[in-house]
Amino acid sequence: MLVALAFLAATTGLRSANLHVSGTRILGPDGAEVKFHGINVPSLEWTAVGDHVTESIGVALDKWGANLVRVPLSQDRWFGKAPDSKDDGTSYRKIVDEVVSMVSARGKHVLLDLHWSDGGVWGQDIGQHTLPDAHSLQFWRDCGKHFANVPAVIFDLYNEPIEASWNVWRDGGQVSETFQGKKLNYHAVGLQTLLDAIRETGAKNVVLAGGLGYASRLDGIPTHLLVDKTGHGVIYANHFYPGWEGYESWEKRVTAAARTLPLLIGEFGADPGSVPLDFPKRRVAQVLSVLKIHNWSWCAWCMHPAATPCLITDWSYKPTEYFGDLVLAALRGENVPIPGRQIKAEDHTVFDGSLKNQFQSWSSAKVDLAASTSHSDSHGIKVDAEVGQQLQLGTVPFDGMPYRAISFWVNGGAIGGQKLVLRANIMDAAQTPVALPELKPAEWTHVEITFVDLGIAGQEGVKSFTLRSANGAALPTYFIDDIVIQGNH
Repeated sequence: MLVALAFLAATTGLRSANLHVSGTRILGPDGAEVKFHGINVPSLEWTAVGDHVTESIGVALDKWGANLVRVPLSQDRWFGKAPDSKDDGTSYRKIVDEVVSMVSARGKHVLLDLHWSDGGVWGQDIGQHTLPDAHSLQFWRDCGKHFANVPAVIFDLYNEPIEASWNVWRDGGQVSETFQGKKLNYHAVGLQTLLDAIRETGAKNVVLAGGLGYASRLDGIPTHLLVDKTGHGVIYANHFYPGWEGYESWEKRVTAAARTLPLLIGEFGADPGSVPLDFPKRRVAQVLSVLKIHNWSWCAWCMHPAATPCLITDWSYKPTEYFGDLVLAALRGENVPIPGRQIKAEDHTVFDGSLKNQFQSWSSAKVDLAASTSHSDSHGIKVDAEVGQQLQLGTVPFDGMPYRAISFWVNGGAIGGQKLVLRANIMDAAQTPVALPELKPAEWTHVEITFVDLGIAGQEGVKSFTLRSANGAALPTYFIDDIVIQGNH
């Protein structure tokens, strides 16, 4: 297979020749600008054998019309160190070789993405970490050499760096993190060091580097650019999901960054919530519209029926209505209309004995979701809030257009006298606070607050509701129950 790869590197120039970066543009060997419209094909990060990987790549390139596939990898599985590895990684690397060969034969490109690392301990804590580690450096020395100058291959240095300083992101340093409840401390290897290691192998392949904040942030990159003295350049990745921020603010940020940086939107997508509190189809259409208007390169996540957001419903490769259909249309060069907004909806319960419709507690206050004190069901919500703490109930972002109010019952507990304010949040931006009547001891009071008063009437991206002290003080125990978002009937 190594011989085959060397042959591909030497002979496929007319079909998939080396890319290079010039200023903010990605160029082919003829100097023409290249725009990527691609699909992520995962599973080699979590299994040594993959789930329909080569079949999915064939569908993405041949049937859907992508010109790029992004293939997430695991450094532990590359070297045969993972619990599910059956050899020294030979069989795993053979699958990756097959991927590269089939993409090369089609004159397309593949992003080999170091998706999962291990925090510096082979075979343990395999997954997404804050930053790459010493084993990531070994991975790129080996993988970089293995695919050096294969024209189809782009190297994605590290999937989604999480949180650190920009200096540590670039140059490395000690990091501490909590991984699946376990405290980890290790020396992170900076992305500049990974790039240098690849170049030391003689590989000139274009590389991709994602910023902090799960590759969502771009703000520190202009002052911490990776230096590539001997290769074909660096592209910077941005990942975007609707739960992270509104698409308007995302578009504004990326537009500003694209004036000075070569960019690729390496992941995007949206999931259905509990209909009709969701609007994934509208969100995806909006993102695709932005991508088309700005002519940005992109790669949708993902072609797997269980790794959300899903482009396909099952292994028959039927596209999902809310995501896959739209991406398929975009890949075929079709216009993707933005669906009209719903103006009417039925009532939707947030809590009546338990949380409903994908709502979760994001509270800083101590919250008991199964309190014996309740208004009409077996359980209510008990809230004990210290100074500055709040009850926060959130869900997938939804469109406020078809809803008119939120209603609930509150009880002041044994003491009463609590003065509370309710806020709605559009993405992570708090809106107008509305004061509640002072709570009465051991008595249930019905409260209804309109979306107009909350400042969210007709607004997209409504994400959560918070209830806190009007002056930030600690509060005696209180209870809340039967929370309903009232629709426009």
